[in-house]
Amino acid sequence: ADNKTIMAFFTGMIMLMIIFGLYLFSITTDRVYIFYILYIASGWIWVLANAGYGFQYLWPNLPWFASKSRPIFAIVPLIFSLFFLARYIGGLHNKKLNLFIKICSVVLGAFIIAILLFDKSGYKSNWWLYVQYIIPLITLLYVLIMLSILSVSSIRGNRLAMFYLAAILALLIFIVLQVSFSMGSLNGFGKFFSYHGLSVGIVIEAIILTAGLVYRFNQYRLDKEKLLLKMNRQQVENTRILMEVQEAERSQVANQLHDVAGSLLSAARLNLSSLREKGLIANDNAVTQLKKTEEAINQVSDMVRNLSHALSPVMMEQVGFKTAIEKVIAIFNASGKMDIKLLVLGFEKYNFQLNNYYTALYSIIYELLNNIVKHSGAKNALLQVTEHEDVFTLVIEDDGIGLNADELEKKQGLGMAGIQSKINYFNGSIALDKNTPQGLVVTIEIPITYDDK
Repeated sequence: ADNKTIMAFFTGMIMLMIIFGLYLFSITTDRVYIFYILYIASGWIWVLANAGYGFQYLWPNLPWFASKSRPIFAIVPLIFSLFFLARYIGGLHNKKLNLFIKICSVVLGAFIIAILLFDKSGYKSNWWLYVQYIIPLITLLYVLIMLSILSVSSIRGNRLAMFYLAAILALLIFIVLQVSFSMGSLNGFGKFFSYHGLSVGIVIEAIILTAGLVYRFNQYRLDKEKLLLKMNRQQVENTRILMEVQEAERSQVANQLHDVAGSLLSAARLNLSSLREKGLIANDNAVTQLKKTEEAINQVSDMVRNLSHALSPVMMEQVGFKTAIEKVIAIFNASGKMDIKLLVLGFEKYNFQLNNYYTALYSIIYELLNNIVKHSGAKNALLQVTEHEDVFTLVIEDDGIGLNADELEKKQGLGMAGIQSKINYFNGSIALDKNTPQGLVVTIEIPITYDDK
């Protein structure tokens, strides 16, 4: 009864470690945990078969399998351990060693098939005796190979190999103890190890391997976090480069509009004005048409100048953020397609430390307004920009067609990628909500941090 209680306790420990392995596999989907489970489970079944519990509890209705179970489950853990070892320590880089392991797996698998196919008459044959001798020899060879691989890997600094080496050595020590107690050479210490030495060895091996898996999982988690941080840093850098490129392109277009187109329009206006003032055109209708042409050129010139400022707020530092935004609103309102109201709270002084924030906010506002004009079909819109001590808040609402629930969730098809990347760059947030009775409300918050950005 005591032996059964002890074995039940050990079995419970093994089951807990198997469940833990399944949990780790469900998180990472790494096959190393599957081979760990198969290795530990088959090894423990071997222990139960040796102790006589296999026929009693696991296969009571298979008497033909009882005599075959011990040699079979002595081989099965060896096969699983070969695959488990390679993944546990991070792979075997020696091609010859990998080939040898595959050959060993095939040979051991052939032994299992042969044992299963043997009938009772074969147990008295010489072949069966050879099998009984060969299995311990293969096991010994396997142990020597494992110890060699793990020793070399441990010397090279592989921590997981150190865990596995400690586990194998612990198992070997308890196997030796069981053999010694069984032979009577250490009976003075009691009979526990004569019955449970192998069981204790398997359990301790499983505990050490599980500790190694926990270490491996932590390394996996840390590596994943480092990768995510690296990807985030790369995303931030890509966004910064994209913003700089966009700003450079806009500046170039703005300069061309302001310097080239603006100059040409100014020259044309002066020429027309000169013709009219010198009286070179006597026809009253022609003079009237000339004045209208001058007015049209003045309007186009003003629009070109305003557009150049909208594309690249080269004068933002001089005129301030609020005035720059007002120019943008004026340009959109000049189209006559919609009426945009503006409410700016704060931004009384231009803080040069926040220049990147001002530029990003300016770009986001321009893109949002452009998006509303193109896609929303709105007639009216309200833009509110607020400067708090630690955050910029931007709220824009319109009375356009709005979005359905799926579009609100996906946030796709709205040209939001560039806006989202800028918001992410500053660790900000954006929310899209339905307006009442119709339309869309976009709320953006960008926290203020005084750093290198």
